[in-house]
Amino acid sequence: MGRQITVKLADLEKAGCEIDIRSEVFESNFTSWDGQDADCEEISEWAEVYLPGGRRIDSNCADCLNFDCRDMATSTYGWMEKWMIENKVPYVHG
Repeated sequence: MGRQITVKLADLEKAGCEIDIRSEVFESNFTSWDGQDADCEEISEWAEVYLPGGRRIDSNCADCLNFDCRDMATSTYGWMEKWMIENKVPYVHG
């Protein structure tokens, strides 16, 4: 487990990023424990952030960019934290 980084989407837009809010509907049909047929619909939304130059990072929520980064040198999304520092984009851990 790493450390969570959270960034306001407005701050990313000010730094030149494009934000696309995506959504998907998940539907399922099942039989409940008491034998009744049931339907469930869940809507999932998330942000896709496009950086100047073409790189993209996805968030697991739609109201901010949130990702895990333990170490800038070795983490999958270390490049994103480094980019935010270089471009003076404010962010918080947690």
